[in-house]
Amino acid sequence: MTNGLNMTKEQFLKLPKLQRDACIFENISEIRSMIKGYKFWYRLYTVVSGFLLAATAFLFTFVLNNVRAD
Repeated sequence: MTNGLNMTKEQFLKLPKLQRDACIFENISEIRSMIKGYKFWYRLYTVVSGFLLAATAFLFTFVLNNVRAD
């Protein structure tokens, strides 16, 4: 079975209804899995970025406190 992404509109409409429905279902399933993967990497990126920002702020605070003490 071909996926609907490589078809023209005319080719898609010539398919029997059952094949069209199966094609649409497969494409939706594939898109959902892509979105879930994107969401995972976006969350991971956000957590890592937040950690790096907090660590940078802590280090700057530590350095500034040591400069004032001298």
